[in-house]
Amino acid sequence: MAANPEEAGKRRLPADNRVPASVLATDKAAAAARRRAEQRAERITAGLEDLELWLTDQVRSGLATLKRTGYREIDEQARRLVDAQAPGAAAQVRDLAAALSDDDWADRTLTEFALLHLLIQGWRHRSDLPGPLAATVRRRIGLTQTSTEIARIGEHVTDEWLVLGVRDSLRDKLFERRIWLHGERSGRTALLLSYAPTGQPFGPALPVGARLEIELVFVPEAVPLRAVIVYQGEPREQEETSPPLPPQEPTTQSPAQTLDALAEYFAATLAADPWTTSVPGVVARAELGFDADGEDWWVVDRAGPSMVPLLVTGEKVDRLRYRLLAACGGRPAALFGEYRPTGFVPITVFADGQAVSV
Repeated sequence: MAANPEEAGKRRLPADNRVPASVLATDKAAAAARRRAEQRAERITAGLEDLELWLTDQVRSGLATLKRTGYREIDEQARRLVDAQAPGAAAQVRDLAAALSDDDWADRTLTEFALLHLLIQGWRHRSDLPGPLAATVRRRIGLTQTSTEIARIGEHVTDEWLVLGVRDSLRDKLFERRIWLHGERSGRTALLLSYAPTGQPFGPALPVGARLEIELVFVPEAVPLRAVIVYQGEPREQEETSPPLPPQEPTTQSPAQTLDALAEYFAATLAADPWTTSVPGVVARAELGFDADGEDWWVVDRAGPSMVPLLVTGEKVDRLRYRLLAACGGRPAALFGEYRPTGFVPITVFADGQAVSV
């Protein structure tokens, strides 16, 4: 009896026309990853909607009520956002506690409310935003990319990088290390971020003032500052260490600025990323000034001339101030740090061919 032609055709199907099991497994894994991402996005959306309702209630009832109730409500809102898998937004909510303790607590709290509202709107309309700004919103919410993903889509820059400064801090039970670099040939500024649980060591630190041949890949965001290392050479020792020279005009790439140019740099960065709180910069000819009783200290720009408050916090403020004064040697020196609307946070002094962390 002749076989059914259709069945015969099925039996004669070449093996290489079948979908390999490995491809099927990959497709299933990709589909599962998409489902997890969609479920997380739904949880984030629900968490941000709750946050929006809470913000509206606080404005309606008056900020004085929030100040009277203390930090319990703030902690509760932050925990809900952590449960909604939006840790970045949770950290921004926790910053409200510091705002409530300021002398101008009402203005600062309203500012933080506005930034949270803007973040909620950014997430809600993320599909309508330009790619880099949408990436910034996702990162502010707490959605991070792996180094592999960044290396695939980010901009690669190979250069000899000067280590401008290193700063360690404790945030949300994690130690955070920030390393700022400046490219000798590209003129780019880069920020490397790493984290470690309490009691656990970081990876190898980069020595301040060293120059290294490094391939970086920049995270594609509205302000392409954060980067990850693809390849790193050995540090190159030099007889003298100096920061990059200040450019003739303000630029968003070089950290070497006057205070006036840093103010313009901050404004341009804020326009691109409205959640910006500081920008890195080198005041090429900085001096320290202080009043007669030593209470108020200033960073004075001899190339400006302009001056802004010196921002130093901690239990040993006086010790840090005088250490900074000694590192400068009482003369104008190149001072690297973070420029903020409220002043300048010093990180590294470049003087007499040496780089000194403060």
